[in-house]
Parts: sequence; C-alpha cells; structure tokens
Amino acid sequence: MSKIFRFFAVIIIGFFGTFAALNYFFGAEQNVPAEPQPSSLPTANFGFDSPSAVDPAPDSSSRDTTPAPAPENPCVSKWQKCASIDDLFEKYNGIMSARASCKIAADHSAKYGDPKWPGFWSGGAFQRFSTSDDFRKTGLIHLVETEAQFQNGFGAMVHTTVICAYDLKDGSVKDVILQEH
Repeated sequence: MSKIFRFFAVIIIGFFGTFAALNYFFGAEQNVPAEPQPSSLPTANFGFDSPSAVDPAPDSSSRDTTPAPAPENPCVSKWQKCASIDDLFEKYNGIMSARASCKIAADHSAKYGDPKWPGFWSGGAFQRFSTSDDFRKTGLIHLVETEAQFQNGFGAMVHTTVICAYDLKDGSVKDVILQEH
C-alpha cells in the first residue's frame, strides 16, 4: 500500500471506527441475521407428546441463589427496641434528625457569629455520645461535639465542646451546653 493510502486509512479509522473503515476499503458486507418472523398459520397444541407441553427440568444455573432478605432490626424504627446506646447510634434512623436538631439549637445559642463545625470528611457534627444505657427509661440521649469552634467577644474562634440533651420521646432538644477549652 502506498503511504497516502495508509494515511487516509488511519484518518478514516479515527473518524469512523475500525469496522466502518474496513467496510469502506474492502467492501465487507454486514452479516446481520434477519429477525425471525412469526408464523402466520395458527398451531394447535393438544398436549400429546408435544415437546412444548412438557416442562423442562429445572436447571440449577437458572435458580435464584440470592439469599432471602434478613428481617428488619426493630431498632431501626423504634428507639425503645435498641439493645444498647451503640446499637441506637449505629442503627436507629432518627439519630440523624437528633444530630441535625442539636446542631441547629447550638447555632442559635451562639452569642457571636456563626460556629464552625467538623466537615463531611471528619464525620460531621455530633459523632460522639454519652455511654449511658438509661436512654430506654428516660428517653434522653446526650450528643457530644468536641471539635466545634465558636466565636468569642473578641472575634476569635475558640475550640468548644458542645453537649446536647435530646429527647427521643418527642424529638426535641432539651438543653445545649457550650464549654470553651
């Protein structure tokens, strides 16, 4: 082949793809199978030794091998059913609402400016909690944030520990305590 022919072949391959270029230069026909046409004559199946009347044996490869879904943990929707405080914070769906409510309440209790909270990559706000398991009796949990920064009267950001008392019974914040360190 000449150099010019190769040059144009490379350009056409780049623009149209390999198969389009081969079809263009060598005239290859596409062998696309025709779609099967439905028979225009009706067929009757009376069930006498007809292969279609017999169900094939179940193939082991066609069986659904996915495990049955595990029953839902009752702690997911009811905080009273959680076995421990760790179980509550890992599985209870309402814990995100508690974290958000505590953050909003702490924002409102800031005297000067807007506080800075831990970001997404560090886990977000209120990743710590009190370890008392009496939440089933009282309905109160204590969320703790040690990495928050609140502005003081001089405009400087001060590292502050925020302790939030959250009532699981009615879904409200009962108290927010700010401790500068």
